[in-house]
Amino acid sequence: MTQKRQVERGGYVLIMTVMTMALVVLFLVGIANHSLGLATEAVLQEKALQKRWKSISCQHAILKNARSILRYDELEQKRAIINRAPESATGEDLRRLSQRPSRLEFNVIFNGTMNRMVLADESCKINLLKVKQLKSREHVSAVVIRFAGRLPIDVSVLSNPMWESWGQFFDLTAGQGGRAALWTATESITLWGDGNLNARQCSDDVLAESLALVVLRSESRQIVETRQEFPYLKFADVLERTEIDEDSKAKLLSWMVNDSTSFSLYFYEPDGTETELHVASFFGRSPQFISFVW
Repeated sequence: MTQKRQVERGGYVLIMTVMTMALVVLFLVGIANHSLGLATEAVLQEKALQKRWKSISCQHAILKNARSILRYDELEQKRAIINRAPESATGEDLRRLSQRPSRLEFNVIFNGTMNRMVLADESCKINLLKVKQLKSREHVSAVVIRFAGRLPIDVSVLSNPMWESWGQFFDLTAGQGGRAALWTATESITLWGDGNLNARQCSDDVLAESLALVVLRSESRQIVETRQEFPYLKFADVLERTEIDEDSKAKLLSWMVNDSTSFSLYFYEPDGTETELHVASFFGRSPQFISFVW
């Protein structure tokens, strides 16, 4: 009888020991999972902080100095020298001024990884809000189709009273290729800035299309050809060398200017998980930044 009780008591001890060990194991697993969760969260927070600093660095180191990076100051100095003494201009000088660089692609290393970036002058692009103001939504569609290439366009967006991002126009979920294609699609069109066009620095195609919002196509070609011949002149002086009527000149000069007020910076990480767009619009010397991530 005594032996039987000892066996039963031994069984109870064994069961309690196993249960205690199981509880200890569960407790340790819980602590390990909690620690792992804290470590994962710490890593994510570190990445988010690095990303934030990267964005801030890009805004203040690149966008705030966009004019210098695109060498606009150097071009302005060259134009001023030639304007004072046109006879001193060489063919190479005129060719250099006619190139009008308003876009720059480059690579930047952040935390040991390469990032592809595109710095662009938004004031050298056709502003679609200005097109809608001067023409119609249907004309906006024609401009987008002409300059956006093969990137899919959502034509239903034309019924919206206001457009605030490219996500309303294009499908930006098509992967890295589609995101990179956005740079090409928006090389000549924009939604940003005050609507003014830098008529001194923009490309011939952008200038011709923008001029056609106000004057005839034949007059537009005349203005473009005059600017090609005299790339060192301010836009008002270019118009003075054409036969455009004074009313049309006044309309054009109300939004075609000689300086840029808006610059953008696209970049994406090599794994293609995210693309960022940062835009700086300058009002005086103080830039205002907006950012998009997708």
